[in-house]
Amino acid sequence: MATTSKNGPSVLSMPGVTWSHGRLLISDLRMRRGVASDSLFGDREHHLFTARVLRVFGSRRTKNPRDDEDPLPFFQLVKALRTCYNLSWPFAFLFVLAANLRLGTIRTGGFTLKHLKKHGLIEHDASITRYNASEGDYLDPQCELVDEFIDGIHYPAGLDEAKKMITLGDFAKKRVELEDRLTSFLPQQPKFRIHLLGIGEAALALQAFADKSSPLYTREICARADWLRIWYKEERFPLELGWENRRDGYKITLIGLIRTARKLLKKTKAIEDEK
Repeated sequence: MATTSKNGPSVLSMPGVTWSHGRLLISDLRMRRGVASDSLFGDREHHLFTARVLRVFGSRRTKNPRDDEDPLPFFQLVKALRTCYNLSWPFAFLFVLAANLRLGTIRTGGFTLKHLKKHGLIEHDASITRYNASEGDYLDPQCELVDEFIDGIHYPAGLDEAKKMITLGDFAKKRVELEDRLTSFLPQQPKFRIHLLGIGEAALALQAFADKSSPLYTREICARADWLRIWYKEERFPLELGWENRRDGYKITLIGLIRTARKLLKKTKAIEDEK
């Protein structure tokens, strides 16, 4: 979910991963406002479309009625995803397809911002950055929730900000904590689906902002905390901190994301079993 800040098997046979991709595509993996530039997005026609995509994904409370009503063309959206997040072509295609299938927009020319706002389809409770629907504003990111997550991790003393990492284990603990707070569920979005959505978005965040230069990475995948803080709170890419959308060795593939998601599922289960 995203915004102007207020403060082996086929992918289609794996609903958890599929809907996680849809959720991240349009909400909590977030095409950010303010990153569309000619240096990042190439030709003018594609630049203008990508700017609109970023604006839509950057705010589900846009004041532009066109963003709320106009469908996002399928293949241009695939191209924008590949450009912004370095997704492989097959993954980007399946990502957009899964989102359209989940939202029921496959025959209508694509989904709109209006579809993304509907709670219980891709938008869900137990988010790292947003309140639950019963608690108030569930469309906009809340800075205090992001800081609670990132600052609540125990980093080694004296570590520079650029060397602080959030590991797969840290994400697993947060998922369990957030889901334990839930007391009610929609029929179309039971707890297991919320769990799979959260796992999928955590896996994609880990892959998009991973730092293989960290010594921690040799033990388990980890992402830079300062990159994630900007992405979550300000809903933009942390370009000034050295993040690049097309880093060598960091292409995001469907197989790679499924592997990370499976590790997260295993880790969250182990945490649950220890209670």
